[in-house]
Amino acid sequence: MPEACETGHGNGFAAIHSEAHFSDDQFEQLILQKYGKKKLKPNAVPKLFSHRPAVKPRKPPRLRIDPRENRTSVNSAGLPDSCNVSRAESGSSSNEKLSADGGSSELSEARHEPDLTNDVNKAYCAFLLSVIPEFEKTNTFLQSGAPQVHVLLEVLNSLLREILLWFVKPSVIKSSCELTDIDYKSSGNQRDDDDLVIGSQTLQILERLKIADKQQFLTRVRFFVVVSDYIILKFPLKSEILKKAEVARLSSIVTAKFADVRYFNRFPVLLPVSEGQDDD
Repeated sequence: MPEACETGHGNGFAAIHSEAHFSDDQFEQLILQKYGKKKLKPNAVPKLFSHRPAVKPRKPPRLRIDPRENRTSVNSAGLPDSCNVSRAESGSSSNEKLSADGGSSELSEARHEPDLTNDVNKAYCAFLLSVIPEFEKTNTFLQSGAPQVHVLLEVLNSLLREILLWFVKPSVIKSSCELTDIDYKSSGNQRDDDDLVIGSQTLQILERLKIADKQQFLTRVRFFVVVSDYIILKFPLKSEILKKAEVARLSSIVTAKFADVRYFNRFPVLLPVSEGQDDD
């Protein structure tokens, strides 16, 4: 018999303090002897452990949701972790979708709206709209599928002439035999700021700018010098083949020379000669 029963007074069960005084087999026998196989009510406490308070189930803590916060970010109480994770993922995905659809567009609009209402930026946009069409016209021609080698030199020179007219004095261009020989970098040969060809809409916007902003704009748009340098360096404006190929132009029949035609004898593939036909 356990020590608690030997030293206890009165009923041996009254002296029992806890199940820790018994082994597993003795504890089970005492319970069956005292209560039998009678089923206990839920949450019922046997008299053997009457000195212990009944353990009440804890209620989940009440959620305190701030209406200003996003409810999808609050974890559900009492749900498995998988549910919380899935809900968190769905909340994050909905937030990302919101930011991607509405939030990002509003943010981008708010970010770019001041720039679009700025007169300085409006002036740059108007300037680009006035000069880009000239480059597009040449680019479209260069993408032609038909043979255009006989007019290629004229088109390239026309682009260079148009650009020079934007910032070089017309008298300087007229007095020069070759466009590539013009000293367009000299400030004496360039137009004044008020005479630059930058588009009528750009000029209207410049009238609303401050003097400092206007001067800075006119200094930056003088990229014509860099463009002219690139064209003269990269374009075949001095190609002898392109010059001789102009003999095929109908407009040059009056000034064409047979020497230009004989020049292409070095390219038999271009001008094949039949048997018995004179090379001249």
